[in-house]
Amino acid sequence: MNITSQVLNDQQFFSVNGESLSGVSNVSLGYSNPLENSPSLGKAGFGFILNAPIEATVDFSRYLVYSDPVLNFTGDSYFSGAFNYGGRSYYFESGYLSNYSVSCGVGQIPEVNTRVSIFCGLKSGQSISGQKIEESLYIPSPKSILVSGMDFASNRVRQFNYSIDITRQPIYSIEGGKSAQSVNFIAPLNISATVEIDASNSSVRDSYSFVEVFRDDSLIINMMDRTLSQTIANFSVPNVEVVGEALSSSADGQPVKTIQFAGFSE
Repeated sequence: MNITSQVLNDQQFFSVNGESLSGVSNVSLGYSNPLENSPSLGKAGFGFILNAPIEATVDFSRYLVYSDPVLNFTGDSYFSGAFNYGGRSYYFESGYLSNYSVSCGVGQIPEVNTRVSIFCGLKSGQSISGQKIEESLYIPSPKSILVSGMDFASNRVRQFNYSIDITRQPIYSIEGGKSAQSVNFIAPLNISATVEIDASNSSVRDSYSFVEVFRDDSLIINMMDRTLSQTIANFSVPNVEVVGEALSSSADGQPVKTIQFAGFSE
């Protein structure tokens, strides 16, 4: 391929509701046609027919360099998006967040993975302009991640993972058609988190203490700036329960406790 025909990094960007996201590292857009081969009478023989609605997905990863606008779309609302490359675009007019996950560790740039379900088609066209937001880079330092809830709090977090799974139900017209007439949000939101903390001053609960009593409690994960004066982002696990704990230690390090949480939101 001639170098002049290549699409360079600065010619590619992904936008949500007209806002170009910074820190995007990977984008994947695609669809599949649910076809089946159907016989017909006469000389026509066999032919393909569509046996289900066409659905598409968009997956993208980005470094969390500022508060993420995509996290606002966990309910019924939808958003538009476009991938621009070399003066062209592949875009959707209504996408629904179906999975959102964050991984973060001290000394590393937080990374977000997002999946969007599309029930109204992907379209191609000319490049779509979007306003780009420039923000400073955020790298968590020791004590800049705070976990609180369930009668404990710790700023000695080494790393955490956070994930939301969202169920959607598209409704299609009985007359058929390419696009869904509506998309329903199916409660609850299933939320999970795994937190690894320095266990020097922390104990592991008895294994039989699990679900002895239900507590209407929430886990909050706050990501602060280096001065510990401003919140960069926060993630919540409502109706939280501990589903597992593990304690590990080595000859060359401090004891580490890994806690797995699960919760839900209606």
